[in-house]
Amino acid sequence: MKKIASFLAVLLTFSLFSCGTDVPAETVSETESVTEENVVFQISMEDIVKYSLVRSEYASSGLISAASDLYKELRNISTDIRFKDDYFREDLPEYAMGEYEILVGATNRPESAAFIKTLRTEDYGYVLRDGKILIAGADDEYTARAVRKFLQDIVNGDTSDGVFYSEEDDTVELGSYPLDSLVIAGVPVQEFDIVYSGTGDCSERLCAERLSSAVADVTGYILTPVEDGGSDNPNKILVGMTGETPAYPNMADNESYIGVRGTTVQLGGTSATALLNAVGELTAMFEPTAKTISLDLAEDSIYEFDDTALTAMSFNVWVSQMEAPRIARVLKMIGNYLPDTFGVQEATHSWIKQIDGEFGDMYGYVGEGRDGGTSGEYSAIFYNKNKFEVLESGTKWLSDTPDVVSKVEESSLNRVFTYALLKRLSDGMEIMVVNTHFEHTSDAARDRQAAVLRDFLLGYTDEYPLILTGDFNTTQGSDAFRIVTDGGVTDSMSISAETEPGATFTSFGSASSIIDFIFVTEETVSVNSYRVCNEKIDGDFPSDHHPVFIEYVPVG
Repeated sequence: MKKIASFLAVLLTFSLFSCGTDVPAETVSETESVTEENVVFQISMEDIVKYSLVRSEYASSGLISAASDLYKELRNISTDIRFKDDYFREDLPEYAMGEYEILVGATNRPESAAFIKTLRTEDYGYVLRDGKILIAGADDEYTARAVRKFLQDIVNGDTSDGVFYSEEDDTVELGSYPLDSLVIAGVPVQEFDIVYSGTGDCSERLCAERLSSAVADVTGYILTPVEDGGSDNPNKILVGMTGETPAYPNMADNESYIGVRGTTVQLGGTSATALLNAVGELTAMFEPTAKTISLDLAEDSIYEFDDTALTAMSFNVWVSQMEAPRIARVLKMIGNYLPDTFGVQEATHSWIKQIDGEFGDMYGYVGEGRDGGTSGEYSAIFYNKNKFEVLESGTKWLSDTPDVVSKVEESSLNRVFTYALLKRLSDGMEIMVVNTHFEHTSDAARDRQAAVLRDFLLGYTDEYPLILTGDFNTTQGSDAFRIVTDGGVTDSMSISAETEPGATFTSFGSASSIIDFIFVTEETVSVNSYRVCNEKIDGDFPSDHHPVFIEYVPVG
Protein backbone atom coordinates (compact mmCIF):
# COMPACT_ATOMS: atom_id res chain seq x y z
CA MET A 1 0.00 0.00 0.00
CA LYS A 2 1.10 3.58 -0.60
CA LYS A 3 2.16 5.40 2.54
CA ILE A 4 -1.04 7.33 3.36
CA ALA A 5 -1.79 8.74 6.79
CA SER A 6 -4.78 6.98 8.35
CA PHE A 7 -6.85 10.14 8.55
CA LEU A 8 -6.78 10.49 4.77
CA ALA A 9 -9.34 7.75 4.29
CA VAL A 10 -11.84 10.14 5.80
CA LEU A 11 -10.37 13.47 4.76
CA LEU A 12 -9.26 13.21 1.17
CA THR A 13 -12.04 12.14 -1.09
CA PHE A 14 -11.05 14.57 -3.84
CA SER A 15 -9.07 12.95 -6.61
CA LEU A 16 -6.26 15.44 -7.13
CA PHE A 17 -4.27 17.15 -4.39
CA SER A 18 -4.71 20.90 -3.88
CA CYS A 19 -1.71 23.11 -4.56
CA GLY A 20 -2.45 24.92 -1.29
CA THR A 21 -3.24 23.65 2.15
CA ASP A 22 -6.95 24.44 2.41
CA VAL A 23 -9.20 21.38 2.44
CA PRO A 24 -12.84 21.74 1.29
CA ALA A 25 -15.19 21.57 4.29
CA GLU A 26 -17.23 18.72 2.85
CA THR A 27 -14.20 16.46 2.92
CA VAL A 28 -13.58 16.85 6.63
CA SER A 29 -14.91 14.34 9.10
CA GLU A 30 -16.98 15.71 12.00
CA THR A 31 -14.46 14.17 14.38
CA GLU A 32 -11.28 15.15 12.49
CA SER A 33 -9.47 18.49 12.36
CA VAL A 34 -7.02 19.30 9.60
CA THR A 35 -3.91 21.47 9.88
CA GLU A 36 -1.18 22.39 7.43
CA GLU A 37 1.10 19.89 9.12
CA ASN A 38 -1.02 16.79 8.50
CA VAL A 39 -2.35 17.35 4.96
CA VAL A 40 -0.77 14.92 2.52
CA PHE A 41 -1.22 15.61 -1.19
CA GLN A 42 -1.81 12.82 -3.63
CA ILE A 43 -2.58 11.99 -7.25
CA SER A 44 -5.35 9.50 -7.85
CA MET A 45 -5.46 6.82 -10.52
CA GLU A 46 -8.30 8.80 -12.10
CA ASP A 47 -6.22 11.95 -12.46
CA ILE A 48 -2.86 10.51 -13.55
CA VAL A 49 -4.38 10.32 -17.04
CA LYS A 50 -4.11 14.13 -17.25
CA TYR A 51 -0.32 14.00 -17.02
CA SER A 52 2.41 14.29 -19.66
CA LEU A 53 5.84 12.69 -19.30
CA VAL A 54 8.46 15.34 -20.14
CA ARG A 55 12.20 14.85 -20.64
CA SER A 56 14.97 17.20 -21.72
CA GLU A 57 15.32 17.83 -25.44
CA TYR A 58 19.05 17.23 -24.94
CA ALA A 59 18.88 14.06 -22.85
CA SER A 60 21.52 11.38 -23.40
CA SER A 61 20.62 8.20 -25.25
CA GLY A 62 20.60 6.25 -21.97
CA LEU A 63 18.13 8.61 -20.35
CA ILE A 64 15.94 8.72 -23.46
CA SER A 65 15.75 4.93 -23.31
CA ALA A 66 14.87 4.93 -19.59
CA ALA A 67 12.19 7.59 -20.11
CA SER A 68 10.74 5.58 -23.00
CA ASP A 69 10.51 2.51 -20.79
CA LEU A 70 8.67 4.55 -18.19
CA TYR A 71 6.25 5.85 -20.80
CA LYS A 72 5.46 2.34 -22.02
CA GLU A 73 4.52 1.31 -18.49
CA LEU A 74 2.45 4.44 -17.92
CA ARG A 75 0.56 3.68 -21.13
CA ASN A 76 -0.61 0.49 -19.45
CA ILE A 77 -2.45 2.77 -17.01
CA SER A 78 -3.87 5.04 -19.70
CA THR A 79 -3.26 5.70 -23.38
CA ASP A 80 -4.14 9.36 -22.71
CA ILE A 81 -0.76 9.95 -21.02
CA ARG A 82 1.51 11.86 -23.41
CA PHE A 83 5.31 11.77 -23.87
CA LYS A 84 7.27 14.77 -25.10
CA ASP A 85 10.56 16.59 -24.72
CA ASP A 86 10.81 20.04 -23.17
CA TYR A 87 11.05 22.02 -26.39
CA PHE A 88 8.92 25.06 -25.61
CA ARG A 89 6.86 27.41 -27.76
CA GLU A 90 4.02 29.46 -26.34
CA ASP A 91 2.20 29.54 -29.69
CA LEU A 92 2.05 25.73 -29.94
CA PRO A 93 -0.20 24.22 -27.26
CA GLU A 94 1.41 20.81 -27.60
CA TYR A 95 4.75 22.34 -26.55
CA ALA A 96 3.43 24.55 -23.76
CA MET A 97 4.38 23.99 -20.15
CA GLY A 98 1.51 22.10 -18.59
CA GLU A 99 0.08 21.98 -15.10
CA TYR A 100 0.12 18.19 -15.05
CA GLU A 101 3.64 16.95 -15.78
CA ILE A 102 6.04 14.19 -14.80
CA LEU A 103 9.44 15.83 -15.30
CA VAL A 104 12.38 13.51 -15.97
CA GLY A 105 15.86 14.92 -15.41
CA ALA A 106 17.15 18.41 -16.12
CA THR A 107 14.21 19.80 -18.07
CA ASN A 108 13.79 23.53 -18.72
CA ARG A 109 11.05 23.69 -16.09
CA PRO A 110 11.95 25.68 -12.95
CA GLU A 111 10.69 22.85 -10.74
CA SER A 112 13.37 20.54 -12.19
CA ALA A 113 16.16 23.04 -11.55
CA ALA A 114 15.01 23.60 -7.97
CA PHE A 115 14.93 19.87 -7.21
CA ILE A 116 18.25 19.07 -8.88
CA LYS A 117 19.95 21.87 -6.96
CA THR A 118 19.20 19.92 -3.77
CA LEU A 119 20.93 16.79 -5.09
CA ARG A 120 24.57 15.89 -4.82
CA THR A 121 26.47 14.06 -7.55
CA GLU A 122 25.34 10.54 -6.58
CA ASP A 123 21.88 11.36 -5.22
CA TYR A 124 18.73 10.45 -7.12
CA GLY A 125 15.03 10.07 -6.51
CA TYR A 126 11.55 11.47 -7.06
CA VAL A 127 9.36 14.01 -5.29
CA LEU A 128 6.01 15.76 -5.68
CA ARG A 129 6.28 19.54 -5.97
CA ASP A 130 3.53 22.01 -6.90
CA GLY A 131 1.46 19.39 -8.62
CA LYS A 132 4.30 17.91 -10.66
CA ILE A 133 6.23 14.70 -10.17
CA LEU A 134 9.98 15.32 -10.44
CA ILE A 135 12.26 12.38 -11.22
CA ALA A 136 15.95 13.25 -11.30
CA GLY A 137 19.55 12.71 -10.38
CA ALA A 138 22.46 15.10 -10.59
CA ASP A 139 23.20 13.85 -14.12
CA ASP A 140 21.57 11.66 -16.76
CA GLU A 141 23.09 8.44 -15.40
CA TYR A 142 21.62 8.98 -11.94
CA THR A 143 18.36 10.25 -13.40
CA ALA A 144 18.05 6.93 -15.23
CA ARG A 145 18.48 5.20 -11.87
CA ALA A 146 15.72 7.38 -10.45
CA VAL A 147 13.46 6.42 -13.37
CA ARG A 148 14.05 2.73 -12.74
CA LYS A 149 13.29 3.12 -9.04
CA PHE A 150 10.12 5.10 -9.81
CA LEU A 151 9.04 2.33 -12.17
CA GLN A 152 9.58 -0.33 -9.55
CA ASP A 153 8.18 1.47 -6.52
CA ILE A 154 5.39 3.63 -7.94
CA VAL A 155 4.25 2.58 -11.41
CA ASN A 156 4.44 -1.11 -10.61
CA GLY A 157 3.47 -0.64 -6.96
CA ASP A 158 0.18 -1.33 -5.22
CA THR A 159 -2.55 1.08 -6.40
CA SER A 160 -5.51 -0.84 -4.99
CA ASP A 161 -6.35 2.16 -2.79
CA GLY A 162 -6.92 4.25 -5.93
CA VAL A 163 -3.84 6.40 -5.28
CA PHE A 164 -1.13 6.60 -7.94
CA TYR A 165 1.27 8.84 -6.03
CA SER A 166 1.29 10.42 -2.60
CA GLU A 167 3.57 13.10 -1.24
CA GLU A 168 4.61 10.55 1.36
CA ASP A 169 6.08 8.42 -1.42
CA ASP A 170 8.82 11.02 -1.98
CA THR A 171 12.15 9.18 -2.03
CA VAL A 172 15.74 10.36 -2.47
CA GLU A 173 18.58 7.86 -2.39
CA LEU A 174 21.71 9.50 -1.00
CA GLY A 175 25.22 8.80 -2.25
CA SER A 176 28.39 8.43 -0.17
CA TYR A 177 30.92 11.26 -0.18
CA PRO A 178 34.38 11.81 1.35
CA LEU A 179 33.08 14.82 3.28
CA ASP A 180 29.74 15.21 5.01
CA SER A 181 30.35 18.92 5.45
CA LEU A 182 32.76 21.51 4.06
CA VAL A 183 32.55 24.99 5.57
CA ILE A 184 34.58 27.93 4.25
CA ALA A 185 34.70 31.23 6.14
CA GLY A 186 31.72 30.10 8.19
CA VAL A 187 29.56 29.27 5.17
CA PRO A 188 28.62 25.73 4.01
CA VAL A 189 30.25 25.28 0.63
CA GLN A 190 26.95 24.50 -1.12
CA GLU A 191 25.77 28.03 -0.32
CA PHE A 192 28.55 29.65 -2.37
CA ASP A 193 28.51 30.82 -5.97
CA ILE A 194 31.78 30.51 -7.90
CA VAL A 195 32.22 33.67 -9.97
CA TYR A 196 34.79 34.35 -12.70
CA SER A 197 35.46 37.19 -15.11
CA GLY A 198 33.96 36.86 -18.57
CA THR A 199 36.67 39.02 -20.12
CA GLY A 200 40.16 38.07 -21.25
CA ASP A 201 41.16 34.50 -22.10
CA CYS A 202 39.42 31.41 -20.79
CA SER A 203 41.88 30.73 -17.94
CA GLU A 204 39.65 32.21 -15.21
CA ARG A 205 36.65 30.18 -16.38
CA LEU A 206 38.76 27.02 -16.53
CA CYS A 207 40.15 27.66 -13.03
CA ALA A 208 36.59 28.20 -11.77
CA GLU A 209 35.52 24.90 -13.33
CA ARG A 210 38.50 23.16 -11.74
CA LEU A 211 37.45 24.49 -8.34
CA SER A 212 33.88 23.34 -9.00
CA SER A 213 35.12 19.84 -9.82
CA ALA A 214 37.20 19.70 -6.65
CA VAL A 215 34.19 20.68 -4.52
CA ALA A 216 32.04 18.05 -6.24
CA ASP A 217 34.70 15.37 -5.75
CA VAL A 218 34.78 15.72 -1.97
CA THR A 219 31.25 16.86 -1.12
CA GLY A 220 29.05 15.90 -4.07
CA TYR A 221 27.70 19.45 -4.28
CA ILE A 222 27.68 20.92 -7.78
CA LEU A 223 28.53 24.62 -7.89
CA THR A 224 28.12 25.74 -11.49
CA PRO A 225 30.48 28.69 -12.14
CA VAL A 226 28.83 31.92 -13.27
CA GLU A 227 30.23 34.93 -15.09
CA ASP A 228 30.90 38.20 -13.33
CA GLY A 229 27.64 40.04 -12.67
CA GLY A 230 25.56 36.88 -12.85
CA SER A 231 25.15 36.30 -9.11
CA ASP A 232 23.42 38.27 -6.37
CA ASN A 233 24.43 35.71 -3.75
CA PRO A 234 26.32 37.37 -0.86
CA ASN A 235 28.43 34.21 -0.52
CA LYS A 236 30.92 34.13 -3.39
CA ILE A 237 34.24 32.60 -4.32
CA LEU A 238 35.78 35.05 -6.80
CA VAL A 239 38.20 33.40 -9.23
CA GLY A 240 40.52 35.97 -10.78
CA MET A 241 39.94 39.68 -11.22
CA THR A 242 36.18 40.14 -11.34
CA GLY A 243 34.32 43.42 -11.02
CA GLU A 244 33.88 42.72 -7.31
CA THR A 245 37.50 41.83 -6.59
CA PRO A 246 39.49 44.38 -4.58
CA ALA A 247 43.04 45.03 -5.73
CA TYR A 248 45.45 42.23 -4.90
CA PRO A 249 48.36 42.92 -2.57
CA ASN A 250 51.74 43.30 -4.25
CA MET A 251 52.82 39.90 -5.57
CA ALA A 252 55.77 38.53 -7.48
CA ASP A 253 55.26 36.50 -10.66
CA ASN A 254 55.68 33.28 -8.69
CA GLU A 255 53.08 34.07 -6.05
CA SER A 256 49.33 33.56 -5.77
CA TYR A 257 46.70 34.84 -3.38
CA ILE A 258 43.78 33.73 -1.21
CA GLY A 259 41.87 36.39 0.69
CA VAL A 260 38.63 36.64 2.65
CA ARG A 261 36.30 39.60 3.07
CA GLY A 262 33.30 38.56 5.15
CA THR A 263 31.66 35.72 3.21
CA THR A 264 33.55 36.50 -0.01
CA VAL A 265 36.62 34.42 -0.82
CA GLN A 266 39.12 35.75 -3.38
CA LEU A 267 41.52 33.62 -5.42
CA GLY A 268 44.05 35.42 -7.57
CA GLY A 269 47.47 35.81 -9.10
CA THR A 270 49.37 37.82 -11.66
CA SER A 271 49.08 35.09 -14.31
CA ALA A 272 46.97 32.09 -15.28
CA THR A 273 49.59 29.83 -13.67
CA ALA A 274 49.44 31.82 -10.43
CA LEU A 275 45.64 31.69 -10.40
CA LEU A 276 45.71 27.95 -11.00
CA ASN A 277 48.10 27.62 -8.08
CA ALA A 278 45.70 29.59 -5.86
CA VAL A 279 42.93 27.15 -6.75
CA GLY A 280 45.31 24.29 -5.97
CA GLU A 281 46.21 25.77 -2.59
CA LEU A 282 42.55 26.06 -1.63
CA THR A 283 41.50 22.62 -2.89
CA ALA A 284 44.46 21.02 -1.09
CA MET A 285 42.72 22.09 2.11
CA PHE A 286 39.76 19.88 1.15
CA GLU A 287 41.76 16.72 1.93
CA PRO A 288 39.23 14.63 3.88
CA THR A 289 41.15 13.96 7.10
CA ALA A 290 37.76 13.98 8.84
CA LYS A 291 34.15 13.84 7.63
CA THR A 292 33.66 17.50 8.51
CA ILE A 293 36.07 20.30 7.59
CA SER A 294 35.76 23.96 8.52
CA LEU A 295 38.30 26.32 6.93
CA ASP A 296 38.99 29.58 8.73
CA LEU A 297 40.99 31.41 6.09
CA ALA A 298 43.21 34.39 6.80
CA GLU A 299 42.15 37.77 5.44
CA ASP A 300 45.16 37.80 3.12
CA SER A 301 47.48 34.88 2.31
CA ILE A 302 50.20 34.79 -0.33
CA TYR A 303 51.54 31.46 -1.58
CA GLU A 304 54.84 31.04 -3.39
CA PHE A 305 55.19 28.41 -6.11
CA ASP A 306 57.94 27.14 -8.42
CA ASP A 307 57.53 29.17 -11.60
CA THR A 308 60.21 27.14 -13.37
CA ALA A 309 58.03 24.00 -13.29
CA LEU A 310 55.99 23.04 -16.36
CA THR A 311 53.36 20.39 -17.01
CA ALA A 312 52.63 18.08 -19.95
CA MET A 313 49.84 15.64 -20.78
CA SER A 314 49.33 12.83 -23.29
CA PHE A 315 45.69 12.06 -24.07
CA ASN A 316 44.15 9.63 -26.56
CA VAL A 317 40.66 11.12 -26.86
CA TRP A 318 39.22 8.15 -28.85
CA VAL A 319 37.99 8.78 -32.35
CA SER A 320 34.54 7.21 -31.93
CA GLN A 321 31.25 8.15 -30.26
CA MET A 322 31.61 11.91 -30.20
CA GLU A 323 28.39 12.39 -28.26
CA ALA A 324 27.90 15.60 -26.29
CA PRO A 325 28.30 14.08 -22.79
CA ARG A 326 31.58 12.36 -23.70
CA ILE A 327 32.92 15.46 -25.46
CA ALA A 328 32.15 17.40 -22.29
CA ARG A 329 34.03 14.84 -20.17
CA VAL A 330 37.12 15.01 -22.41
CA LEU A 331 37.15 18.80 -22.30
CA LYS A 332 36.60 18.81 -18.55
CA MET A 333 39.49 16.40 -18.02
CA ILE A 334 41.82 18.76 -19.88
CA GLY A 335 40.38 21.76 -18.05
CA ASN A 336 40.91 20.12 -14.67
CA TYR A 337 44.67 19.94 -15.29
CA LEU A 338 45.36 22.82 -17.72
CA PRO A 339 48.73 21.38 -18.78
CA ASP A 340 51.24 23.77 -20.34
CA THR A 341 51.41 21.44 -23.35
CA PHE A 342 49.36 18.40 -24.26
CA GLY A 343 49.51 15.95 -27.11
CA VAL A 344 46.32 14.32 -28.38
CA GLN A 345 45.89 11.11 -30.33
CA GLU A 346 42.94 9.86 -32.42
CA ALA A 347 41.87 13.49 -32.75
CA THR A 348 40.00 13.99 -36.00
CA HIS A 349 39.47 17.51 -37.30
CA SER A 350 36.11 17.45 -35.46
CA TRP A 351 37.94 16.77 -32.22
CA ILE A 352 40.47 19.51 -32.95
CA LYS A 353 37.63 21.99 -33.46
CA GLN A 354 36.01 20.95 -30.18
CA ILE A 355 39.23 21.36 -28.21
CA ASP A 356 40.19 24.59 -29.95
CA GLY A 357 36.67 25.94 -29.47
CA GLU A 358 36.86 25.30 -25.73
CA PHE A 359 40.46 26.36 -25.08
CA GLY A 360 41.44 28.51 -28.06
CA ASP A 361 41.67 31.68 -25.97
CA MET A 362 44.44 30.07 -23.94
CA TYR A 363 46.00 27.44 -26.22
CA GLY A 364 47.33 27.34 -29.74
CA TYR A 365 48.03 24.11 -31.58
CA VAL A 366 50.22 22.66 -34.34
CA GLY A 367 49.75 19.56 -36.47
CA GLU A 368 47.74 18.11 -39.34
CA GLY A 369 45.80 14.95 -40.09
CA ARG A 370 47.67 11.77 -40.92
CA ASP A 371 46.10 11.71 -44.40
CA GLY A 372 47.22 15.28 -45.05
CA GLY A 373 45.71 18.66 -44.15
CA THR A 374 42.55 18.17 -42.13
CA SER A 375 42.03 14.55 -43.25
CA GLY A 376 42.51 11.70 -40.84
CA GLU A 377 43.47 11.64 -37.17
CA TYR A 378 45.83 14.28 -35.81
CA SER A 379 48.65 13.81 -33.34
CA ALA A 380 48.46 17.51 -32.55
CA ILE A 381 50.29 19.49 -29.87
CA PHE A 382 48.45 22.16 -27.89
CA TYR A 383 50.54 24.77 -26.05
CA ASN A 384 49.77 27.61 -23.65
CA LYS A 385 50.02 30.78 -25.76
CA ASN A 386 50.65 32.88 -22.65
CA LYS A 387 53.80 30.89 -21.90
CA PHE A 388 55.29 29.87 -25.23
CA GLU A 389 56.17 31.07 -28.68
CA VAL A 390 56.47 28.51 -31.48
CA LEU A 391 59.88 28.72 -33.16
CA GLU A 392 59.49 25.69 -35.43
CA SER A 393 56.86 23.02 -35.95
CA GLY A 394 55.65 20.38 -38.36
CA THR A 395 54.09 16.97 -38.94
CA LYS A 396 56.08 14.07 -40.34
CA TRP A 397 55.06 10.58 -41.40
CA LEU A 398 56.43 7.45 -39.75
CA SER A 399 57.71 5.98 -42.98
CA ASP A 400 60.71 5.89 -45.30
CA THR A 401 59.45 9.19 -46.79
CA PRO A 402 58.54 11.23 -43.70
CA ASP A 403 57.94 14.51 -45.52
CA VAL A 404 54.98 13.24 -47.58
CA VAL A 405 51.77 11.38 -46.76
CA SER A 406 52.90 7.74 -46.56
CA LYS A 407 53.27 4.64 -44.38
CA VAL A 408 55.45 1.60 -43.92
CA GLU A 409 54.02 -1.41 -45.69
CA GLU A 410 53.37 -3.33 -42.46
CA SER A 411 51.12 -0.57 -41.13
CA SER A 412 47.37 -0.63 -41.73
CA LEU A 413 47.17 3.17 -41.60
CA ASN A 414 49.26 6.26 -42.14
CA ARG A 415 50.96 7.22 -38.89
CA VAL A 416 52.54 10.55 -37.96
CA PHE A 417 54.37 12.51 -35.31
CA THR A 418 54.09 16.24 -34.71
CA TYR A 419 56.84 18.41 -33.24
CA ALA A 420 57.04 21.95 -31.87
CA LEU A 421 60.13 23.83 -30.78
CA LEU A 422 58.81 26.21 -28.13
CA LYS A 423 60.45 29.23 -26.49
CA ARG A 424 59.28 30.03 -22.98
CA LEU A 425 58.41 33.71 -22.91
CA SER A 426 59.47 34.27 -19.30
CA ASP A 427 63.14 33.37 -19.76
CA GLY A 428 63.77 32.33 -23.37
CA MET A 429 64.19 28.63 -22.50
CA GLU A 430 63.72 26.50 -25.63
CA ILE A 431 61.99 23.12 -25.35
CA MET A 432 61.24 20.50 -28.01
CA VAL A 433 57.83 18.82 -27.68
CA VAL A 434 56.93 15.77 -29.81
CA ASN A 435 53.66 13.80 -29.98
CA THR A 436 52.86 10.57 -31.85
CA HIS A 437 50.60 7.54 -32.29
CA PHE A 438 52.05 4.19 -33.42
CA GLU A 439 50.36 1.42 -35.41
CA HIS A 440 48.07 -0.92 -33.45
CA THR A 441 48.16 -4.12 -35.56
CA SER A 442 51.80 -5.01 -36.18
CA ASP A 443 54.99 -5.32 -34.13
CA ALA A 444 57.03 -4.98 -37.30
CA ALA A 445 55.27 -1.72 -38.21
CA ARG A 446 55.84 -0.30 -34.73
CA ASP A 447 59.53 -1.22 -34.84
CA ARG A 448 59.99 0.60 -38.14
CA GLN A 449 57.97 3.59 -36.96
CA ALA A 450 60.03 3.74 -33.76
CA ALA A 451 63.22 3.82 -35.83
CA VAL A 452 61.95 6.80 -37.85
CA LEU A 453 61.02 8.64 -34.66
CA ARG A 454 64.36 7.73 -33.01
CA ASP A 455 66.32 9.24 -35.91
CA PHE A 456 64.36 12.48 -35.56
CA LEU A 457 64.87 12.62 -31.78
CA LEU A 458 68.62 12.17 -32.09
CA GLY A 459 68.78 15.46 -33.96
CA TYR A 460 67.43 17.33 -30.91
CA THR A 461 68.05 15.42 -27.67
CA ASP A 462 71.58 16.77 -27.25
CA GLU A 463 70.45 20.35 -27.88
CA TYR A 464 67.13 20.87 -26.06
CA PRO A 465 65.10 19.55 -23.14
CA LEU A 466 62.67 17.23 -24.93
CA ILE A 467 59.18 15.97 -24.03
CA LEU A 468 57.76 13.08 -26.09
CA THR A 469 54.10 12.15 -25.59
CA GLY A 470 52.06 9.47 -27.32
CA ASP A 471 50.02 6.32 -27.62
CA PHE A 472 52.72 3.86 -28.62
CA ASN A 473 50.51 0.76 -28.73
CA THR A 474 53.34 -1.16 -27.11
CA THR A 475 54.50 -1.95 -23.60
CA GLN A 476 57.69 -1.46 -21.65
CA GLY A 477 60.32 -3.99 -22.68
CA SER A 478 59.18 -4.31 -26.29
CA ASP A 479 61.55 -3.75 -29.19
CA ALA A 480 59.67 -0.61 -30.21
CA PHE A 481 59.96 0.78 -26.67
CA ARG A 482 63.71 0.10 -26.65
CA ILE A 483 64.18 1.72 -30.07
CA VAL A 484 62.41 4.89 -28.88
CA THR A 485 64.62 5.13 -25.80
CA ASP A 486 67.67 4.70 -28.04
CA GLY A 487 66.71 8.16 -29.27
CA GLY A 488 68.02 9.61 -26.00
CA VAL A 489 64.81 9.68 -23.95
CA THR A 490 63.64 7.96 -20.76
CA ASP A 491 60.20 6.97 -19.53
CA SER A 492 59.22 9.79 -17.15
CA MET A 493 57.54 7.39 -14.71
CA SER A 494 60.86 5.66 -14.01
CA ILE A 495 62.62 8.85 -12.91
CA SER A 496 59.79 10.82 -11.30
CA ALA A 497 60.16 11.95 -7.69
CA GLU A 498 56.48 11.12 -7.09
CA THR A 499 54.33 8.66 -9.04
CA GLU A 500 50.64 7.72 -9.24
CA PRO A 501 50.87 4.92 -11.81
CA GLY A 502 48.12 2.89 -13.40
CA ALA A 503 46.88 1.33 -16.60
CA THR A 504 46.56 3.85 -19.43
CA PHE A 505 44.42 1.80 -21.83
CA THR A 506 41.31 0.33 -20.19
CA SER A 507 38.61 0.36 -22.88
CA PHE A 508 36.30 1.95 -20.29
CA GLY A 509 37.25 -0.57 -17.63
CA SER A 510 37.34 -3.80 -19.62
CA ALA A 511 41.12 -3.91 -20.28
CA SER A 512 44.33 -3.00 -18.47
CA SER A 513 47.64 -2.13 -20.08
CA ILE A 514 50.24 0.64 -20.13
CA ILE A 515 50.78 1.77 -23.72
CA ASP A 516 50.71 5.57 -23.34
CA PHE A 517 53.94 7.25 -22.26
CA ILE A 518 55.64 10.56 -21.68
CA PHE A 519 59.37 10.30 -22.39
CA VAL A 520 61.89 12.98 -21.46
CA THR A 521 65.58 13.69 -21.84
CA GLU A 522 66.81 12.68 -18.40
CA GLU A 523 69.89 14.91 -18.48
CA THR A 524 67.90 18.09 -19.13
CA VAL A 525 64.47 17.39 -17.57
CA SER A 526 63.82 16.79 -13.87
CA VAL A 527 60.43 15.11 -13.33
CA ASN A 528 58.70 16.18 -10.12
CA SER A 529 55.58 14.05 -10.48
CA TYR A 530 53.96 11.47 -12.77
CA ARG A 531 50.27 10.62 -12.74
CA VAL A 532 47.81 8.50 -14.69
CA CYS A 533 44.60 10.51 -14.61
CA ASN A 534 42.20 7.63 -14.08
CA GLU A 535 39.38 9.46 -12.31
CA LYS A 536 35.86 9.49 -13.70
CA ILE A 537 34.39 12.75 -14.94
CA ASP A 538 30.67 13.27 -14.36
CA GLY A 539 30.22 9.59 -13.55
CA ASP A 540 32.16 8.01 -16.43
CA PHE A 541 35.59 7.85 -18.05
CA PRO A 542 36.16 10.41 -20.80
CA SER A 543 37.93 7.99 -23.15
CA ASP A 544 39.08 4.41 -23.54
CA HIS A 545 42.54 5.72 -22.58
CA HIS A 546 43.47 7.56 -19.39
CA PRO A 547 45.64 10.65 -19.82
CA VAL A 548 49.22 10.70 -18.54
CA PHE A 549 50.31 13.91 -16.78
CA ILE A 550 53.71 15.07 -15.54
CA GLU A 551 55.16 18.09 -13.80
CA TYR A 552 58.78 18.73 -14.73
CA VAL A 553 61.52 21.31 -14.62
CA PRO A 554 63.68 21.83 -17.73
CA VAL A 555 67.28 22.21 -16.58
CA GLY A 556 69.10 22.42 -19.90
